[in-house]
Amino acid sequence: HEPRSIVGVTRKIMDKSVIYYQIRWEDSNIATHELSSLVRERCPQLLLDFYQESIEIVPPNTNG
Repeated sequence: HEPRSIVGVTRKIMDKSVIYYQIRWEDSNIATHELSSLVRERCPQLLLDFYQESIEIVPPNTNG
C-alpha cells in the first residue's frame, strides 16, 4: 500500500508521548493510525507536506 495523505494527528490517551498519524491510503478511503516513528521513516516527504499545509505562519508584531 502507498500512502496518499495524512489526514490528522493524535496522541494516545494513556501515554501523551506517543503520537499517531492518520494515514489515508491510495487504494482506500479508510484512514489508519500509524506510529510517528514509522511515518517519519517510511514517508518523510508526506509528513513535511502535512505540516506545511497545516501550520499558519504569523508575521512578527512590528508595532513595538
